[in-house]
Amino acid sequence: PASKMGMIFGWRNWLTPVKAIAILHPVLDAIAHAHAAGIIHRDLKPNNILIDNEGMSRVMDFGIAAHVEAPTNDAEALMGSPAYMAPEYIIHRESSERTDVFSAGLVFYELLTGERAVPGDNVYEVMNRVANEDIRLPAQAGIELDDPLASVLYKAIARDPQQRFASVIQLREALD
Repeated sequence: PASKMGMIFGWRNWLTPVKAIAILHPVLDAIAHAHAAGIIHRDLKPNNILIDNEGMSRVMDFGIAAHVEAPTNDAEALMGSPAYMAPEYIIHRESSERTDVFSAGLVFYELLTGERAVPGDNVYEVMNRVANEDIRLPAQAGIELDDPLASVLYKAIARDPQQRFASVIQLREALD
């Protein structure tokens, strides 16, 4: 049986960059496949990623996915997990391939640190941080990223969607 990726984080352990990238690659491939079909996942997070007994990552729960051309309604309620929402979705209710890039970047951050990128005591605090604060790696022993890999991470989680990778394919190529 498959185990939830979120279980990795329950131990507050972080992974080496090589292991984190190995877990993220199939996730990015799955999201790229969805994007090619015109689908935005909109709720990519550790609990929606399963890792099977062979170590293969699989993306689950496309329950709130949206078609790329579907119009967005600014008045609609937020859907998804606030700690993994992109700033433009929180502020303007805009979804695109770049919103999934942002979420994938947050998953990568969590793989590398063993902690959520955006902690908070309540949903409003988390959403405010996502919308208004740049996310940076914690200064803790054991988490060592070289500058090129840190740059890839920071580009994936840039608050301005125009500063992010345009697609998960670009993110995957940068990680390669």
